[in-house]
Amino acid sequence: MSKSSTIVVYIPTIWPVERQRIKKTMKELSELEDDSTDICKENWFDKYEKRPEYLEDISLAQFVSKYYKNNKGDYVLREEPKVIRDRNYDMGSDYNEYRREMVTLHLPFRHEESEIIAESRYLELYEENEALILERRKEFESDIDIEKTLQICRELCRENVPLDGEEVNDVVGLIPAENPFAELYDNPNADLNDDLRLSLFDRLGAIAKKKRISYLIRNFMRLCAEQTRNSEKFCFTLYII
Repeated sequence: MSKSSTIVVYIPTIWPVERQRIKKTMKELSELEDDSTDICKENWFDKYEKRPEYLEDISLAQFVSKYYKNNKGDYVLREEPKVIRDRNYDMGSDYNEYRREMVTLHLPFRHEESEIIAESRYLELYEENEALILERRKEFESDIDIEKTLQICRELCRENVPLDGEEVNDVVGLIPAENPFAELYDNPNADLNDDLRLSLFDRLGAIAKKKRISYLIRNFMRLCAEQTRNSEKFCFTLYII
């Protein structure tokens, strides 16, 4: 029987309250104090938050993949890094969860609840460290395209930001006269033009799942409709920043 040399390990990047814990063995439980509530084994998050100071700047993903505790109780580099798997939230449908997951995996922390989750701090942390996070993802995702990922993130961030006339003129071209997307304004459930669907999918690339194209287009149509419906001149703007 052949044996794989690559170890795959799962990091449960779901919310802490949703993570399942493994109960300690009967022997371990019998050694606890009578009033102890510490009945579960340590998971990756517990071990990571207790890491020694010389690993202070190491992220959770790096810690799980590249380090192990030797017989002396010291953390040392693995000869062969583990392959990590996570919840892998979809950027298009769960953008906030995607950002929380990326911050959790790729930015150092000592206490997940207070440093990342409390007051949704992961949103600000992601925006401040987006380039660093995407660069660190390359350590674990060989096929990631940083530029395309940044483009998609920026579009998702701006879906609900209204554009004024000056910004539209500065950023995008104007296509006057006949509007091939008019039907979508009046009927959001109308079928999408195949050329438009394929064009947007080509722009977004492999990072965006094909099933999310309709979602992105329809939200963009609604935004454009709000900006142009009361205007004397119609203009349609299609852009990806």
